[in-house]
Amino acid sequence: MTVLRLGDKREWRQWAWSVMRPTRSPNRDFLYLVDTAEDPDRACAVSLGYSPDHLVAVNLEPTVLTLVQGRTAHGELVDVVRKWRGTTLGGVNADFCGGLNGFSKKLLLHLATGTPGRGSWWVINMQRGREVAPHLGAVQEDTGTHRGMMFVHLLALRALLVPTMPYVPEAMVGRYLDRLRPQYAEYRSGVSLMMDSVAFRLAVPSHRSRETHCGRASQEDRENHSGESEPSPMRIPTRKSEPSKRRIPRPKSEPTPRHGGE
Repeated sequence: MTVLRLGDKREWRQWAWSVMRPTRSPNRDFLYLVDTAEDPDRACAVSLGYSPDHLVAVNLEPTVLTLVQGRTAHGELVDVVRKWRGTTLGGVNADFCGGLNGFSKKLLLHLATGTPGRGSWWVINMQRGREVAPHLGAVQEDTGTHRGMMFVHLLALRALLVPTMPYVPEAMVGRYLDRLRPQYAEYRSGVSLMMDSVAFRLAVPSHRSRETHCGRASQEDRENHSGESEPSPMRIPTRKSEPSKRRIPRPKSEPTPRHGGE
């Protein structure tokens, strides 16, 4: 897998918001995590042509949101996404700045089992290492594995897992990732911290049938990243009508002869 090596956090913001630009339109909202009153993500997005009216800053701390200009949403990112109503969700910039922890795990499970929005882009940024999450396959101080790659691989496993299957074949995982078409990036924060990112478009609902996951992709799968085209309606075969049986007219009954004299 090709990983784009970025210089610093400023360059990463340019990359993250540029990735989501294909879905930028007047009726789409974009959510992003904010942690400072300066709100550099909003300034970066606006400089790239995003409408300020459709940028929504998300944070758990109300005091931070009161310092932000523009639209805001209070709460954990995954909870805000779950409750999102109204305008179409164009993308989510999840700059966690942590490893595979509780926040990224909740988001992963929601993406695997929920319906966060057809055609929405997702950018996930995580810190490599320094987490303890053995149930997600991560090891403390593991600095060799790209966290973005781990995230989408675990997402595929969780989305494809069904109770009747003891394991998920690697070929199915590969086809799932082919539909996501993930893009990977990384940059160094300070001297020793390495940040890993993944961007993908979740254009196909994760709860699609196992038959589709096994490789029988529909037109919607093939047009996953084509933009505005919609899947053609399913054509339901109809039974051929049987030729109607010819009705044979019944012969008229002859009059019953009268007995007696004429």
